[in-house]
Amino acid sequence: MRALAGRPEWPRDAFDRLARERGLMPGAAMEDLNAWSFDRFGDPLVEEGDPVLVNVGLIPAHLLETA
Repeated sequence: MRALAGRPEWPRDAFDRLARERGLMPGAAMEDLNAWSFDRFGDPLVEEGDPVLVNVGLIPAHLLETA
């Protein structure tokens, strides 16, 4: 989530690469991020597509400060 906080749009290949660099499957990472976000805010954190859209307004402030 901290890495995603850096910008509101990610080319799909960049998002996939970011997930894999962290040992995650991109689709599973997206599902987990959105499950967290839906539990807390009722909205998705990331929207699948190309580009992948990130709702940076839902990312906790302490993560934005270090992005």
